[in-house]
Amino acid sequence: MPNYMQGVKGALKISWGTPPAGLERQALDHLEQFLGHLNTRAAAKEFEAPQFYISTTCNASKEIAMIVLHGDMETLYGLLFEQEFQQRITLLSSVAQNFTTSYYVAGAMAENARKVYGAAAAQLRAG
Repeated sequence: MPNYMQGVKGALKISWGTPPAGLERQALDHLEQFLGHLNTRAAAKEFEAPQFYISTTCNASKEIAMIVLHGDMETLYGLLFEQEFQQRITLLSSVAQNFTTSYYVAGAMAENARKVYGAAAAQLRAG
């Protein structure tokens, strides 16, 4: 974990599209187990309670649902290196299209990134 991520707040977004035909029940079972695992860890105060979202507007094969975890980036980043977490997301990704994990930072780090992107965009527009 890079030192600059210690103490930084952020989010881990886990999203996926529809399951392939015939795997719908299996996908729901894996999702239920995964959410149970996340709720147990949230109860232990490792991160905030997971937020679950269903899309009402996007292409369902691309992204039909997502789970967002908020907390310390060091903890969230470390999840992807834990064997149990890897096994659970591997099971879920095996029964869903377009499975994706993405990290987002908040606070001063996000503000600095916004300034850098804004300056880069201004340079591109200036040509």
